Amino acid sequence: MQILIYILIFYGGLIVGVILKSWLQYRTGYNGALLVTKEDDNKKVYSLMLDDYPEKIEFKKEVILKVVASTEESDRT
Repeated sequence: MQILIYILIFYGGLIVGVILKSWLQYRTGYNGALLVTKEDDNKKVYSLMLDDYPEKIEFKKEVILKVVASTEESDRT
């Protein structure tokens, strides 16, 4: 009988862990990316790449974007 209780506790924890992981991924997911590149005349160009339609993003309270810098022009090391 004790083994059955331990098995139920194990699988219950496993299910709660999977649900929590998926909720955290949904909560901290990005809505798009902001691509930063440099042109020939030393100007920076910012391009917005959205994962959703702009009409849907308009009504969201919070939008999270990932900043992607061009690797060859990046001065960060």
